[in-house]
Amino acid sequence: MSKLLIGSLLLTITTSTFAAGWNNANNPALMAGVGEFAKQNLKIETNFNTLPIAGDLAKEKTAWPDTYWPTYQGGIANRFIQDYDKVVTIAKLHSKEEILKMSEEDLAKLSPAEKFDIANQRYDYPLTKMEISRTESVVKNPKDKEWFGLCHGWAPAALNYEEPGCPSIANNDGVKVPFNSADVKALLTYFTGQVCPSAGNACFVGGRCNVEKANMTASEKSQYDDINPGSFHVILSNLIGRAQQGFVMDKTASLAVWNQPVVGYESKVISSSDVPASTAASATKKEVTVHTKVKWVRELGPLPIPVTITIISKDEYILEAEYDYVLELDQNNKIVGGRWLGKSADDHPDFVWHKNRVAFSKYPGWGLLDKIYTESLAKKKSLPKGLPQDERLTSYIDPAVTLEN
Repeated sequence: MSKLLIGSLLLTITTSTFAAGWNNANNPALMAGVGEFAKQNLKIETNFNTLPIAGDLAKEKTAWPDTYWPTYQGGIANRFIQDYDKVVTIAKLHSKEEILKMSEEDLAKLSPAEKFDIANQRYDYPLTKMEISRTESVVKNPKDKEWFGLCHGWAPAALNYEEPGCPSIANNDGVKVPFNSADVKALLTYFTGQVCPSAGNACFVGGRCNVEKANMTASEKSQYDDINPGSFHVILSNLIGRAQQGFVMDKTASLAVWNQPVVGYESKVISSSDVPASTAASATKKEVTVHTKVKWVRELGPLPIPVTITIISKDEYILEAEYDYVLELDQNNKIVGGRWLGKSADDHPDFVWHKNRVAFSKYPGWGLLDKIYTESLAKKKSLPKGLPQDERLTSYIDPAVTLEN
């Protein structure tokens, strides 16, 4: 879904062998700077016997579903309320004079990027034009690039921010811009993925696979085989199990990147052995075979209302991936490595990471997003302004929810 910009991060990580059995790029301690884990001043625990065997994020911390804003559909410059398959061009952008005459219903049909520019009184559309330029080549030639998008912004944003509602923001020209929930999600996604830099704000474990398996060299295969399952288990149980902190995983080990928020897990010990395999880490004294179910959030498409007030059940967007692996333990029952088993050898996460929340005002032109987001939280039970209140919208509303104006 996205080409995560991680080059600067990977340059700082060597591939020399880490003493505990995984290389430096797979050291779970690299995730210690993430969100709640860092705020609680916790340290990464590797003792298998003391780590939680299961954990789920609390309801208020569970990530929200959204589209990955596909590049071939114009990203957040897509007028999805109007026609999801019709990509806006610079020639179709409205002048200030046209905007001042537009009804609330017409404004509601514009793209998230256009609405943000108008709310910022930028009728020259800097964000919208930047997004059109960013996506233009893929829009023209989408073949084999359908997975390109902003999942590297959506996945961490969905964990970092409470699900937004539907605010209306008036600019100084008196234009009242109606934002729906998906509009605000789009802006949070873009800010997190495209504006806020990874350097200094992100933690990353594992090596990204940049080629298809059939074309791999021996050296490239190590990036396909990781993330090391021992490291993955340590990260799951520390961040979610101990700190109630979600993170992001690239769910596929292959070339395409599908960033998904991880919100829970449940592990079960299948067997144990005091005879380590010949390929185990040198410090290994015991091996434990584990089956783990990992809960992750998938895309649903741009919903104009918060999913929390709809009839959409969590089962529709919180899915489970199941993995089998061996954990290698040292004489003190500390996890020092691991290896994938069975189909998990080919079907496992490629890497895990997360980007911490950063103040919008740190970046020129983005201070308004703080107002939009804050006001959206007060409108979580309100329907979006300007959209027809017909069956296309109301059929999704949970009848148990009392709507507000």
